[in-house]
Amino acid sequence: MGDNRNIMAFLRENLKENPVIRVEMDFSSATWQVKESFQTFCGDTYEERIQISKNAFINAFNKSCKDMTMSDSYGNEKYYVVVKVNNLTRRVSVMRIPPRIKVEVEGVLMVIDSETKAAVKTLNYDVMGEEDLSPADRLANSFDLLARKFVRS
Repeated sequence: MGDNRNIMAFLRENLKENPVIRVEMDFSSATWQVKESFQTFCGDTYEERIQISKNAFINAFNKSCKDMTMSDSYGNEKYYVVVKVNNLTRRVSVMRIPPRIKVEVEGVLMVIDSETKAAVKTLNYDVMGEEDLSPADRLANSFDLLARKFVRS
């Protein structure tokens, strides 16, 4: 795998002619609470939760980054980004009534060379977005935070 230094600088340098980045979300081996597969945990809402995560990531990236754009359907053909999710964990704040819940998300963000399919840059992440009562909003908050951290990388 590649290294995690200056990911955004690398993308800016290599995608000058077409500063659009395609992103893929990879939840294929993600676990919930390190115990069961995230897909099993979600059941019928699995695809919806992936879409919520992707939309939050793309929207936050596009709001935070002024010189590049992210899309899930089109991007520069040299490189693309994969957000691989390894584990999601519920974190509960019991000091409030009603208790507030956050979602911690761990994984690796990779810049992939389209030709070789090899990761040329990687960024291990562990983020926890803002607390919320809605499960969908908790998930979106974590991927929003991840995108903002990615822009600053």
